[in-house]
Amino acid sequence: MNGGKYMKKKVTILAALIVMISIMALGCTETEKGERAGMLDSQPTQTLEYSNEREVFMGYLEQVNNPNNIQFIYLFDSFGHVIHRGTVMGKTVSATKSTEPYIRAIKDSNTYSNEDTGAENFAGYIPGTPQLMNPSGMFGSDTPGVIWMDPQGNFHEWHLGPYLITSYAMTIEEPVISYSNIDTEIQRKVNAMEAKLKTGGDLTIEEKQYLMEI
Repeated sequence: MNGGKYMKKKVTILAALIVMISIMALGCTETEKGERAGMLDSQPTQTLEYSNEREVFMGYLEQVNNPNNIQFIYLFDSFGHVIHRGTVMGKTVSATKSTEPYIRAIKDSNTYSNEDTGAENFAGYIPGTPQLMNPSGMFGSDTPGVIWMDPQGNFHEWHLGPYLITSYAMTIEEPVISYSNIDTEIQRKVNAMEAKLKTGGDLTIEEKQYLMEI
């Protein structure tokens, strides 16, 4: 009988220890969460039904996803001085972007799978790779390096410093950029050329040369 009471007492003590350890573990979890992170519970992030950021980004994609779109690029040195100004047909492309995925999801030596990555739930899903195609139809991420084509069909690549891309022809008072310094005469001529291209016309040799000399 005494042995039975001893066992019951031992079980009760063990149960109490388990409860204490559980309470301490929960306390540690709350402590590790941090004071600021606790705001996520008391003031959760608002769930938006409409995103202005998405609207702006999709508007940008719609505009630049046109080979007849004309933009301007300004290349700067490390001191903020413009060392080159050029015209871009269509849009610029990050120098490390790729038209095909360059990472494979390997399951074994004979088959490829995206199993457990959850990638198949996204619009940019491509079987056999964890990489997703981005909204512009390319793979990879943006880097400081950039590629573009000018009106004469020449390609350029820039890696040496910062750059600015804009749909306006800017007059830059180095190293200050101001929207009040838009060159309206250049912009008027470029708008006319862009309108010609978008209605099926072609630029003359003189017009292409003009764009190259801006």
